[in-house]
Amino acid sequence: MFAARNAINGNTVTYSHGGWPFESWGINQRDDAEFKVHFGRLVEIDKIVLYLRADFPHDNYWTNVTFTFSDDSKQTVELLKTGQAQSILLEPKKVEWITLGQMIKSDDSSPFPALTQFEVYGCEALDR
Repeated sequence: MFAARNAINGNTVTYSHGGWPFESWGINQRDDAEFKVHFGRLVEIDKIVLYLRADFPHDNYWTNVTFTFSDDSKQTVELLKTGQAQSILLEPKKVEWITLGQMIKSDDSSPFPALTQFEVYGCEALDR
């Protein structure tokens, strides 16, 4: 029900949780949880879009998350308490994978932040 595959399947329904169409990836209350996407080849990316699960007050949310890229760069971003798309624009970078980690929960009382959808935009890298 809260498997990682739920956050890369194109489903962006965020206002509840459980079975379809309310699929999500949960961290099982782990502070060290990470979500890694391997592209299987070198790609050039320039945008990330996150949809947080927003079944408030059942859910919490992350105020800050850090993206780590295969090129050894990192970017920390602030997130909002919303189920709407949250776009993060990047300087174009060539990578083979990206990790979402260092997710800092808000002070809300719920222990259940979750990710409904993780999208990365770009194109095939033209050179290695």
